[in-house]
Amino acid sequence: MEALVRDGENSYLWTQTGERQYRRVRVSTGEGSASSVPVTAGLPPGAKVVVSGAYLLQSEYSLRQGATDSMNGMAM
Repeated sequence: MEALVRDGENSYLWTQTGERQYRRVRVSTGEGSASSVPVTAGLPPGAKVVVSGAYLLQSEYSLRQGATDSMNGMAM
């Protein structure tokens, strides 16, 4: 559940789109448990989901005031 970032009523996952490139994806989720939540919509097939470090990416995104939905050069 470390991958899922909740921002108010919305839920997001970070996906890796290239070497050191990430994109925030808005997703819909179903009922889950303390350890897992099913993603019901919004995640492209075959997407590489950031599992560890999602909150670091979200923090950096917030600091940059969400100028774009992708972040080039974010090393993890």
